[in-house]
Amino acid sequence: MYTGPLLIQAFVKYASAPNRPPVWEGVRAVLALLLAKLLEALLLHQFLFHSQQLGMKIEELSSLPFFRSLSGCLAPRGRSTASG
Repeated sequence: MYTGPLLIQAFVKYASAPNRPPVWEGVRAVLALLLAKLLEALLLHQFLFHSQQLGMKIEELSSLPFFRSLSGCLAPRGRSTASG
C-alpha cells in the first residue's frame, strides 16, 4: 500500500495553492492519509503475526523427527531375564 506519497502530495498541493481551496479538502487529504496508514499498519501487523506463527510450525515440524529418534534412544528398555 503505497498511497502515502500520493496523499502527502495532495496535501502539499493543497497547502501551496495560491488561492486557498476549501478547508475540507485539506482535512479530507489528512484524514485519508491517516486512515491509509492505519490500515497499512494493521495489515502489516497481521501479516507478520501469521508469518511468525507459520515459521514456528515449520520449525516444530522440522525438529520433530530428531526428538522422536532421541526419545526412542532414551526410552527405558525391558529387562532381559537370564535363563540359567
